[in-house]
Amino acid sequence: MGPRPKPFFLGNLNFVSKPLFERFRASVLINNVFGVRYAYPGGYEHLQDAIFQDGRNFVLRLECLF
Repeated sequence: MGPRPKPFFLGNLNFVSKPLFERFRASVLINNVFGVRYAYPGGYEHLQDAIFQDGRNFVLRLECLF
């Protein structure tokens, strides 16, 4: 096995609204707010020593309440 991946810190944000128009709720999720480049160690079944993960990403969500 090769070198181990470096330790990392991830910050995520999640904003959720109060019900809108009595039937809907909106939310925004931001993963990896600081844009950290990080990896998990690869196992014996992987060719790579480290499996790099996605960078920052966003999720917009609209829910219908009933």
